[in-house]
Amino acid sequence: MSNKTLSILGIVAVVMVVLAAITSKMAQTGSDTVKSAFNIVQGLDPAKIAKIVITEKDKNLEIIQQGKNFIVAEKDNYPASIKSVNELIAKVLDIKANPDILTKGSENYADLMVADDNAEKIIKFLDSDGKVITGVIIGKQLDSGDTAIRLVNKDEVYTSSSRIWMNTSAIGFMETKIISDAADKIVKVSVKYDGGSYEMTRQPGESNISFVTALPAGKQLKGKDYEQVFSALSNLNFSDVMAEAKAGDMKFDTTYICQLDDSTVYTFLIAVKDGKYFVKCSNEFTDLSQIQISQTESQDELKKKETKLLARDNAAKFNAAHKGWVYEIASNQAENLTKKLDVITEDVPAAQPVDVNDVNDVNAIVE
Repeated sequence: MSNKTLSILGIVAVVMVVLAAITSKMAQTGSDTVKSAFNIVQGLDPAKIAKIVITEKDKNLEIIQQGKNFIVAEKDNYPASIKSVNELIAKVLDIKANPDILTKGSENYADLMVADDNAEKIIKFLDSDGKVITGVIIGKQLDSGDTAIRLVNKDEVYTSSSRIWMNTSAIGFMETKIISDAADKIVKVSVKYDGGSYEMTRQPGESNISFVTALPAGKQLKGKDYEQVFSALSNLNFSDVMAEAKAGDMKFDTTYICQLDDSTVYTFLIAVKDGKYFVKCSNEFTDLSQIQISQTESQDELKKKETKLLARDNAAKFNAAHKGWVYEIASNQAENLTKKLDVITEDVPAAQPVDVNDVNDVNAIVE
């Protein structure tokens, strides 16, 4: 091999080394730019979740799978809202960690509030054997504005720029709406209480409310207060719940009955204890006529029968959902359910005596 050939090969070798170094540097630079925030919780199969445990300070909240649904253990196993459970899972899965590890040392956990005993919040997902599938520990917010986070049973602590907020209250995992969207369907309301009762009606599709009960002598309806009673069930929510067995000492001495234009009748029994209002509720579909469908019926007739079937089914679902439970409701809503007759009436103004001078003045003008 000639010296010229050796020289060429040497030059090529040098070029290759330089190219390799440049390629390596580019690869390193590329890897730095590729590094980005990642989902800290990965590979969670919701079908395997048997229990969700949320720890906040010294409080534990357990959402337990029961059949195809979840229940809130803290509230006598009241059904959890599937929507709320799914939202929690989605929010946890959406938490992103910044790529650089903040620390691996457990001696730093307490200061970052990602230790098991001082974390701001811990959310664990357990399987049917009680083993942790995964979970995230949410620590304190740093001066940078990011939040310290760590996977359950993992050493690495990361920071997250995600807005990490999620509901951790028991009530927040429930569908708290008892009834809604009934205002324009109400045709009859009656209120019964110790020492009295009254009734109001309205024709379907109309707005005027007729006060059926005769008023005491010298009394008249006070403004539009009675209309608030009539529409009290248009939007009713609860703020707490307990099993009916725990309400044995409550006196449900007020009854609010509301009938809709589809023959659905709601009955609410109301009690007051320690300044708080509690209700038990039930539902009855009063149209007991048979529903038969033939192929010769018009679309309008079929629609009416479908509406009736849906109302009947909804009544059954309402009872199944609320039987055995007592709900605490807000006082401003409860007051409209429990107003007595003397609250919605007032004295008829006394006739004003005629001033003789005024009469003379009128006569003088006429003359």
